[in-house]
Amino acid sequence: MVNRNEIFINICEHISRGRILSALAKLDMIAGAMQDTASKDEISKIRETYHWMLEYMSQGIADPERMKVYANIKCRCYQIADALLEAKNTIDSHNYVYTQKQYVKGDMSEWDILSVVDEIESHNANRGLTDFIDKNMQSGKSLEEAHRYEMNSMRMFNYYWLFGGEADDIERIMNNDLISIDDKCLLVSAMTLYLTRCFDQKKAILLTALCERPEEEISERALVGLLPLIAKYSDRMDAMPAWRDRIAAAFDSKGMKSAVKRVIMQYARTNETEGLVKQMKEEIIPEMKKLSKDMKSSDMQSFVSEDHEEMNPVWQEKLEKSGLADKLKRYSDLQMEGSDVYMSTFAMLKTFPFFSTVVNWFRPYNPEMSYIRGLFSGEGESVMKEFMEAIMDTGSMCDSDRYSFSLSLMQMPDSQRKTIADAFAMEKKQELEIREDDEILAKTRKAERVSNSYIQNLYRFYRLFPSKDAFESPFDYSLTLQNGVIAELAGFNDDDRIEIGEYCFSKGFYEAAFQMFDSVRAQLSLEYYQKLGYCKQKVGDMVEAIAYYKQAEVIEPNDVWTIMRLAYCYRKTSDFRLAADYYAKAEAQQPNKSAISFKKALCLLECGEEDEALAIFFRLDYETSGDKNLWRLIAMTSIGLRKFDQAERYVEKIMSTPDGWEDYVTEAYIRWIKDDIGGAVAALRAARKQAKAVRLVEDRMEADKGTLQKAGLDVNLIPLLVDASLKE
Repeated sequence: MVNRNEIFINICEHISRGRILSALAKLDMIAGAMQDTASKDEISKIRETYHWMLEYMSQGIADPERMKVYANIKCRCYQIADALLEAKNTIDSHNYVYTQKQYVKGDMSEWDILSVVDEIESHNANRGLTDFIDKNMQSGKSLEEAHRYEMNSMRMFNYYWLFGGEADDIERIMNNDLISIDDKCLLVSAMTLYLTRCFDQKKAILLTALCERPEEEISERALVGLLPLIAKYSDRMDAMPAWRDRIAAAFDSKGMKSAVKRVIMQYARTNETEGLVKQMKEEIIPEMKKLSKDMKSSDMQSFVSEDHEEMNPVWQEKLEKSGLADKLKRYSDLQMEGSDVYMSTFAMLKTFPFFSTVVNWFRPYNPEMSYIRGLFSGEGESVMKEFMEAIMDTGSMCDSDRYSFSLSLMQMPDSQRKTIADAFAMEKKQELEIREDDEILAKTRKAERVSNSYIQNLYRFYRLFPSKDAFESPFDYSLTLQNGVIAELAGFNDDDRIEIGEYCFSKGFYEAAFQMFDSVRAQLSLEYYQKLGYCKQKVGDMVEAIAYYKQAEVIEPNDVWTIMRLAYCYRKTSDFRLAADYYAKAEAQQPNKSAISFKKALCLLECGEEDEALAIFFRLDYETSGDKNLWRLIAMTSIGLRKFDQAERYVEKIMSTPDGWEDYVTEAYIRWIKDDIGGAVAALRAARKQAKAVRLVEDRMEADKGTLQKAGLDVNLIPLLVDASLKE
């Protein structure tokens, strides 16, 4: 995340807290140092207005417009602070954004934004309805025109994301029918990038208005950009009532609340992407390679059925035993939910020169782009046309990945292209069938696919662009969008909050889920008090978890799940007495659950009630017959109770087939108790060799000091015994 200059952060905090005089003084000092006379004049005007407002208030003069004027003063202060910071960074900063500003400013000696927009308009007007694979489109003249158009669209994008431009000019472009949807989409992204760096209320209002456009490509892109901006600038809302009112009006329009909820959940879902990438790299791909190797080393004929159509059961069994089938099914299910399962696949394909410029990370996929146009010419023209239709129609790939895939295909022989094109055509067919079913069930809309694809585009840019650190990422807010201002302006009721909370809960985003559940104003049920407690438990706040579980207990005192959670949390907070009591309560309701009895016994040990714990261990040993973990606990508990013969019997049972180095440490204790120091040293030596680290043996003996002291052993000898075990 970009670190803003500390002085400007401090100024914005002063404005937010209403310390306007202090903020103005600091702004005036900075403007003076930068010799910015325009800002100094504006600061002087604001100071005079604020002086008279305070003077009238001090005299008790009523002013119904006072708070409106005050909000305007704060808004103007924020704007000056942002403008001064941008000017300072433009001069001093060497990060990517500001080096690009210098470069584009130099390039602008050859063009101006109005002429660029005019050329884009002319290009679209002259383009007509010519199909992109028409032979005329492959002429040198046509390719030259494409290059010129792409250069102009990049110039327009660069101008508005680097310099901001005027909101009125942007609005005129957005309303110009001769500007294509793709160019308008780029303009929305450019405006969003600028607003993230340097706030402008007029542009923020325009971006909000674009959320109501009928074209989903524009409205969804605007909404995806808007929500993180609201979260970022939430502390400025009281100073910008015009923007706040415009958001409220937009969010109040038909269907907008559900769209806001959807985008919030789509943003939240990006938090599972890194885990999916890791699982793909560390689990699925290695497992696939291993399985493939196994198949090659075996008689492949045995895996092919006689009719050569169905998978042989032997092959299927191998796939199921590997666990790969379940993982791949999970990936397929996640893909259908809209999860970003292709991030790991396409991350390595972002090194093409195409992705060296910012604009291309935001471009809607267009097969007419000069970079990939050659893919649709030559002998495989018809096949590639089908391929193009497949990747255009499929909702499982975002625009950025479509470009990556197309650029990769450009480097392949025609035969390989055809194979891949056929595979994508099949995926397209399956997806369209699923989509058709979903449409019948009213589960999928175009808007959902557009917003999800755009969020994936953004995710790739902010994670993979070489100079990504120069940008403040909207994903810094991905698990906070459901809070505060957005929920208020969208008018979320309890059902909306619970729906978002349940989604976050199902994905394991427990802090976000808690915030939603906790914001529900109605009295919650047993289930939701349990979930509030569970969320706190999962983020490690056991004290708060206990508080919510206790409320659940009031509603249903005998709910075993709640009782077990309370026992667990008390155990984690080292309140072993209460933990044991709750385990006993759970045990009374489920007397045959040996795991509960075992946990209760462990708590009793911590409470110093070794005899009671030992009795439970004996009972469990009788029921399970041969659990070495129980034998180890019985042996150590018996040592602490000085029941040495009993301890020795169990150690002998353990050492009949020792499982690890810790068993040798326990044997050393018995030898020590029997004054067989040589035997104790020999056992510790064996433990050290198996552990392959003397520190592990030392730590184990240190942890057992209390038990050894109860047994009457001199724990001061531990270092000597360990050192003796080091001698061969």
